[in-house]
Amino acid sequence: MSSPLKLLRTYAKLDDASIAKLPPTVYFSHTGHVLTIFDAYPKALFHFLILPRLLRTRRTITSIDTTIDTTAVTADDHHVCPPTGDSDCSSGGGGDGQGIDHQGVVSLTAAAAATAAEDLTSLRTLLCRATANDNDDSPSRTNSDHNDIAPRTAAAAAIAFSTLRRLADEAERVRREIEREMEARYGFVWDIWVGFHAVPSMEHLHLHVISSDLIAPALKTKRHYNSFSPRTGFFIPLADVIHGWFDHEDDNTLSQKNLSDQFIKMSRLAPEVYEAHLKGALVCFRCGETAKNMPTLKKHLQDEFDTLVKRQVTKSKKRKRGSDVERR
Repeated sequence: MSSPLKLLRTYAKLDDASIAKLPPTVYFSHTGHVLTIFDAYPKALFHFLILPRLLRTRRTITSIDTTIDTTAVTADDHHVCPPTGDSDCSSGGGGDGQGIDHQGVVSLTAAAAATAAEDLTSLRTLLCRATANDNDDSPSRTNSDHNDIAPRTAAAAAIAFSTLRRLADEAERVRREIEREMEARYGFVWDIWVGFHAVPSMEHLHLHVISSDLIAPALKTKRHYNSFSPRTGFFIPLADVIHGWFDHEDDNTLSQKNLSDQFIKMSRLAPEVYEAHLKGALVCFRCGETAKNMPTLKKHLQDEFDTLVKRQVTKSKKRKRGSDVERR
């Protein structure tokens, strides 16, 4: 039996027939590239996880002048493994996982395919492929070495970007579903957060789609709360990654030269930096009030949400009265 921390990886490897057997308490939806599930321990009234699927396919990625057409790169493409050198980014296979011909075509071998799962361990492993060895200007590095690395890192960057875009597309669909349920159940819609934990607790890349209330029973500890509060910086919005970290001129093209300084800086996602964010004070993400402990914070968050509901109900009644007057 696999470790609970690797359960998401197990789900990501399921084929369509196996996904069909998932219980309704787990399964929400899927496409050929992503699987959306209910969070087993939701921290808010609505909480989903979107996983890129690990499909057993083999592809060839073509690069011309190190510019990658991301429309030809899918979330289930196996990542190009750059030359080894950064132990944090390497996941086996080394530089012999693929070959690059004179036209810049990267042909993926079985060794490269074996790295796909490791590349999708987290946001950090997905992004670091695009920067691995890029800053190595050692005297032993030849022009040929640089020529080899450019297509590899550009391909890795394109795959990372394409994977994130597919997650974003699914997140938007899930967001609309949540908003419909909010309207039906509560009569109004409130904010929905879409993002990653900087240092995830479970293996395999997963995108959180979570309502901005944080009042679910499973939210029990300071770590739980601070990992989602927008005030701590531990929760990284997907939009920030796609629109802020990548510096691209066109959504359909991406190359190593399009990686911004912000990308290089942020993609490291140093655990020792972000773990410290979880130890901060318990500050209400709405009003900024500091709570002395979790029970106090949870009561405060519930009160805040109840006030929000009452305010929205009052607005709804006023709108209804106004509509009734107009019809008269």
